[in-house]
Amino acid sequence: MGSDDSSTFAVSVGSERLRLLSEVYEEYFQESAFVRLGAHHELPLIYIRLAASMTDETYVISDRRYDAFISCQRFLRANNYHHTETQQYRAQWVDAVDALVVDLSDPISEC
Repeated sequence: MGSDDSSTFAVSVGSERLRLLSEVYEEYFQESAFVRLGAHHELPLIYIRLAASMTDETYVISDRRYDAFISCQRFLRANNYHHTETQQYRAQWVDAVDALVVDLSDPISEC
């Protein structure tokens, strides 16, 4: 992904939502209620950016105390991310784009 010296996190992608696991949720998203999602035009990347308020282009973070869900079926379908099963992917906070970048080419193997 080529970013700063940031930690690597795990984000789960399902058919209807993203799940921010506890480490990344607590470090970057716990104080926010909204995010904007974006997709790279050529690479299999999802960008998750903090948003200050709710608009037509934002999604609500559903806080579950230690992790959070982003219900974003519309975004996933619009970008042809069709997951029939939930899969975890590596993600990194990238200061240059001020976003958590989920790399869909780098799944985390199930143990």
